[in-house]
Amino acid sequence: MILGKVSYGLGTVFMIASGASHMPWRNFLKYIFSLDFVRSSVLLAVGYYFGRAALHLGPTALRYYAIIILILIPAIYLIFRKKFEESI
Repeated sequence: MILGKVSYGLGTVFMIASGASHMPWRNFLKYIFSLDFVRSSVLLAVGYYFGRAALHLGPTALRYYAIIILILIPAIYLIFRKKFEESI
């Protein structure tokens, strides 16, 4: 169930599997709530850390960060796309 909660694509499959295995509701809810609590806490901590870093860097550094992201994401996409086409 941990794998199902961490990876977004497999969550539905794990819920169907837990239903097909006749998992008791109490156990299912206990696992789901505890895993969601851990995942939400981690995501909140990451957001808090990077939010504070963004406020600390100021608007000038954020502008450069946005430019780097706008250049890196298409470049990474093109590199992976080219490597994938070569492997076929």
